[in-house]
Amino acid sequence: SFKLVRGGPVKVYENREVLTRAFFVSSASVYTDDDDVLEAMQKPGFDPMASVLLTRLEYHTIGEGAAGEKSPQGARAAEVKILKYSPNRVEIETIGNERGFLVLADNYYPGWKVRVNGTEKNILRVYYNLRAVYLPPGHSTITFSFEPTSFKIGASVSIFTLFTIIVCLIGQRAKKYIFILVGC
Repeated sequence: SFKLVRGGPVKVYENREVLTRAFFVSSASVYTDDDDVLEAMQKPGFDPMASVLLTRLEYHTIGEGAAGEKSPQGARAAEVKILKYSPNRVEIETIGNERGFLVLADNYYPGWKVRVNGTEKNILRVYYNLRAVYLPPGHSTITFSFEPTSFKIGASVSIFTLFTIIVCLIGQRAKKYIFILVGC
C-alpha cells in the first residue's frame, strides 16, 4: 500500500490507503461501550469504510433508526466535498442516494455544533474519538462550528466587567465635578 515517491538518503513514501479527512459510511455497528468499540477496531480486517462504530449511548442520540439499515439496491456512496476548512469551522457538501454517516476525521471535542441544511443536529462520537453526523439521502450542506459554552460565559463576564469599570470611572468623575460645584 506504500509507493516510493522519492529515493536517496531520506526515502519518502505515499500511503495509498489513507482515508480522506471527510468520508461517507452507509451503515453502523452499535456496541455496548467504548471498550467494545476499541476492541472491534483492533480486530484484523477492521474497515472504517464498511461501518461506523459507535456506542449504544451515541446511537440513541441520532433520533432516527440508522444501524442495521440496508442501502437501496444500486445506491452509490455519497460524494463528499470539503468547501471550507478552518480551525473553528468546517463546511462540507454531500450528494448521494442513501442515508448514512458523514465522518469527519477530526477529534471529537465538546463545544462543536453541527448543522445540516441549516438545522442543528447531534454530533456523534464514532470510532471512539471522531466526529460524525447522520444524514438523509440527497444533497446536504453540513457545517461543523466550534461554539464552546466556556467562551460565551467568558465573553459575558468580560463585557460585564468592562461595563462596570466604565460606570465606576464615570461615577468617580461625576463625584469630582459635583464636589467642585458644591464647594464654590
